Amino acid sequence: MGNDTYMVGGKAMGGHMSHTEVKGIALQRADDYCLSKGKKMALQDAKSSGARGWTPLASEVVFKCE
Repeated sequence: MGNDTYMVGGKAMGGHMSHTEVKGIALQRADDYCLSKGKKMALQDAKSSGARGWTPLASEVVFKCE
């Protein structure tokens, strides 16, 4: 995304996960990325979409590594 800002996402289908769990997947990916660089993840923004049981759940997080 630029300026040391990154975005990752998580997605779940099938109706068994909650928005919180899907967001947790995205946050873990962001944290793992920053840890691999020897830094800490700093959340900038998070968005979720979808309706549990009806449409796939998705979450995107925007973050920096500091």
